[in-house]
This record gives sequence, structure tokens and C-alpha cells, in this order.
Amino acid sequence: MSYIFYAIFTYFFWAYIHEVSHLFMLERFAEVKSYTIRLYPHKHPTLGFVWASVSYEYDETLTDREWAWVSFAPRFANALVLPCALFLDISTTPWLFFLMGGIIDLIRGSTINRETADIRYYSKGFNIPLRSLISAQLVYALCSLLALAQRVWY
Repeated sequence: MSYIFYAIFTYFFWAYIHEVSHLFMLERFAEVKSYTIRLYPHKHPTLGFVWASVSYEYDETLTDREWAWVSFAPRFANALVLPCALFLDISTTPWLFFLMGGIIDLIRGSTINRETADIRYYSKGFNIPLRSLISAQLVYALCSLLALAQRVWY
């Protein structure tokens, strides 16, 4: 029963981290007047079905590069998973679920194939081929997963 609790908690925690990181990065480029965070699966008016979302109102016009940073922001949190797996004592179940949530978020963000996917925005804004970004993120997710497995089994 506790595994179900850990899985649900991890989903909501990583969904919150993901959406809030978009919001924090947007606040670096524009004054956000209002925002709404939805941490549950729903149909977004412009994105279609999403697992979670953040909607915001702001005045400024952002460049493609600024939108790239806003879209890329959740990857900073995902990048912390590998060092945590390598250097922290994570042999307990809550830590395993928590770090797996970051890996799942990174994999999901690398494999989604819609025009509104975050990875498409930062591919365009940073002028990096989409396939290169997908490959890099999936390799990082695999390294994180292997480091996590190594810490658990050895």
C-alpha cells in the first residue's frame, strides 16, 4: 500500500516541480500577472490532453530564445537526478520513487511527439536539431537509471 502512496506523491511532486520551473523561468523574462497550475490530467484549451499544466498571463513579448529557456527549465531539476543517484544514500523506497519520477519526467519529455512539446520549443530557440536533443536527454536518463540501479543493487 505504501508503494501506491509513494507513486502518487512522486507524480504530484514532479508535476509541481516541472510546472513551477516553467513559471520561475518565465518570471526572469516577463512580469507574470497571474497563473494557474493544474497538477492533474486534463484537456488544456490549446495543448490538448496533458498530465499537468501551468497557464499564465503576462505583458511582454518573448523571443524564441527566451521561450526556449522557459521550455527547458524543467530539465534543470531532471539534471539533479544523476548526481543524487551517484552521491546520496538512496537505498530507501521513498528516495527510489522520488528519483524515478525525475527520470520518467525526462523520458516523457524526450519522447512526446506533438507540436506543443517543450522539447520542440527549445530545439527551435537554441537552434539544436530535435533528434540530437532527444538522444542527449534519453542518454542522460539512461545514465541516471543505471546509476540508480547500481546504488540499489550493490
